[in-house]
Amino acid sequence: MDIHKVLKVSYDRLNYEQQQVFLDIACFLKGCERDLIQVLLDPRGNTSHHNINVLIEMSLITTSSNIMTTSPPNVISITMHDLLQKMGRQIVREESANNPEKHSRLWDPEDICSVLKNNTVTGTVRSISLDMSKAGKIHLEPEAFNEMHNLRFLEAYGFTRGVRVYGFEDLKSNFSELRYLSWFNYPAKSLPPNFDPENLVALYMTYSEVKRLWTCDKNLNNLTHIDLSHSQNLLKMPNLSFCPNLESLILQGCTKLYVDFSSIRDLNKLVLLNLRECKSFQSLPINPGWRSLRKLILSKCSNLKTVPYIPDTVEELFLDGTAIKELSSLKHLSSLKILSLENCSKLESLPENIGESENLRIVILSNCSKIKTVPCIPSSVEELYLDGTAIKELPPLEHLSMLVTLSLKNCLRLESLPESICEVKSLQCLYLSGSSKLDSLPNGLKNLEALEELEVEGIGIRDISSLTLTCLNNLKILSFQRCGLQKPPVSLLLQLPACHKLEQLNLEDCCIEVLPENFSELRSLRFLYLG
Repeated sequence: MDIHKVLKVSYDRLNYEQQQVFLDIACFLKGCERDLIQVLLDPRGNTSHHNINVLIEMSLITTSSNIMTTSPPNVISITMHDLLQKMGRQIVREESANNPEKHSRLWDPEDICSVLKNNTVTGTVRSISLDMSKAGKIHLEPEAFNEMHNLRFLEAYGFTRGVRVYGFEDLKSNFSELRYLSWFNYPAKSLPPNFDPENLVALYMTYSEVKRLWTCDKNLNNLTHIDLSHSQNLLKMPNLSFCPNLESLILQGCTKLYVDFSSIRDLNKLVLLNLRECKSFQSLPINPGWRSLRKLILSKCSNLKTVPYIPDTVEELFLDGTAIKELSSLKHLSSLKILSLENCSKLESLPENIGESENLRIVILSNCSKIKTVPCIPSSVEELYLDGTAIKELPPLEHLSMLVTLSLKNCLRLESLPESICEVKSLQCLYLSGSSKLDSLPNGLKNLEALEELEVEGIGIRDISSLTLTCLNNLKILSFQRCGLQKPPVSLLLQLPACHKLEQLNLEDCCIEVLPENFSELRSLRFLYLG
């Protein structure tokens, strides 16, 4: 049976416009976000939305939900089965079997190199996707793209040692129909002088050598996504006030970028703003009118001394590694789910009303070395990281019915754990390593039946004979490394076979002389450290 013919039956039932959408996805847009695809194919999104639904109903494409650190929450992507992608590409090849320059879409490195080197490209080309890791060197003539009047999508990807494409910045084409430009490690200092981004929707140029994109103001009304992350030579951004529809701006790692960011004030449709490691600015003019912002990343903006206004729509807030000394009220951030303040070494306290943030899920205060007390944490929190803080005691814990992870590593002033920790029945991971003043563990730890990981490396405990582990049936990782035990933990060793899921056990420097015979009952154990 010819699988290609069987699959093509569904394709043949599509109208012309739906077939073009299918081919665009098969040859270029597979894996992209659905919302982005809809705008790329149709700026108003009405027709493409319907066409994509038709393809889904006919099982020609599928959707998947991806949650990425650099993307807005709840991103829906479009993908398809490899056999359907192969069929779509075969359909394109059959447009002109022996003449790749007449294909509507180009993805084969040999075909692309041949067409560009021989300058035989035609106006039929709609998309080019070049894997530079599989391509030889290409020297472009200034007129190489002049005939590509219909070019919508251009992508160059793949890691290479050295430049693969030369002369792009000198092209005479204006690329006026281009909607999607993605070029990993773009080698030039700017885009071509005639480059017209009027129809551009998405611009991705990560790890590029670009210093500035273009020299004068351009119409950027259709631009919704900019990602120039890790472009370490980037000195200046375009005037972003010309991007009223911008939804995501990622400038992570653009360490030389010197700009006051005043032009971002009117970006009222922004959903994601990532300025991680942009060290030049000390303040950020966020507009109260930003009613779409969901994710704000200002990590390692080491000169940022004051927290900008945060809209109440923000769900993820990353201020780790900044120079902030205080954090204003969080009460209005009713949507906040993630708060990261790691390595804020000048921060001395948290606002008392943090307990009113009812949707908060993750709180990271690791290495906030001046924080001595932590206010009451909201009951919604699932992960709490207090590593390296100066706390002497923990905040109330018994109400944290959803807490899964509690990390107290290197809390050098912490002397004891409250018995209330044993009431947190949801706790799965407890990390105490390096908190050297801790000299005992609560007897009630045996009640934490959900516990999977317990690490107490390098604490001041001397005797663990009273510790009961027999009820910890879900324990997978246990470490007492460098605890300075003065005698072998015989009672502990005899209890361990009850932890039948235990996979990793570290008892280095614990005076272990001999293992009990019942140790062979630990059938899940994969790693054992006894040095």
